[in-house]
Amino acid sequence: MAIEFDAASSLQQIDPPVTSVTFAFSTTGSNRLLLVGVLQVATGSDVVSSVTYNGVALTRINTVTFLNGNRRNNLYYLLAPATGSNNCVVTLSSGIDNSRIHAFSYTGVRQSDQPDASNTNSHEMPYTSTTIANVSVTTVAANCRIMGFGGSMSGGFTVDVNTTKDGGGAAYWCVSRAVTTAGAYTIGGTQNSSNWAVCAASFAPALPDNGGFFFRFMSIAAPTVGLAAASSYLSWLTNVSI
Repeated sequence: MAIEFDAASSLQQIDPPVTSVTFAFSTTGSNRLLLVGVLQVATGSDVVSSVTYNGVALTRINTVTFLNGNRRNNLYYLLAPATGSNNCVVTLSSGIDNSRIHAFSYTGVRQSDQPDASNTNSHEMPYTSTTIANVSVTTVAANCRIMGFGGSMSGGFTVDVNTTKDGGGAAYWCVSRAVTTAGAYTIGGTQNSSNWAVCAASFAPALPDNGGFFFRFMSIAAPTVGLAAASSYLSWLTNVSI
């Protein structure tokens, strides 16, 4: 089962300073995944206390600072979020007056043992008019999809040819890339800013309804011992009399 993009929605909170941001978001489909990126433009302090959807807490995957520690990017996830329109609530330990929040969801995602892998990347001064804003993630399972949330101090983001932009604007954006084999892959693009940060993670696909054992065996064993060796062992295993 391939992982597919479902929906995306963004919110920019500027004034006045707040300690909570609430917005509605809808998910559909089966084997769902919800991701929420929180870009703190006003402070680099770790002020995100929690992110919830329909009252259920999301788990933070990673966080990274940029602009000499004065800005921060965060990425959260939730498996099996409630379907339909529900409130997403970002709670902050202290009031900030400039945050950019993006929710994006996918279907066809395995509902346990996630994320598959994760990584962050950021860029600081010196100033250049355009920089490569990307991150490398080394996937473990086969047929993963890598999702990332990035942002900067200014606009002008252009997505790479091997990456899909799933939402956002020029100064903050969510991107993804579907891959077939395990390995190191880069997602992102170019940004008209010297200061940016990207949080990313890969997620493995859901198992098919039939043949689940064999699909799971191959998705785990093939990246480790190689496709030929895994296939050979699986062939032997299915012909053993027990």
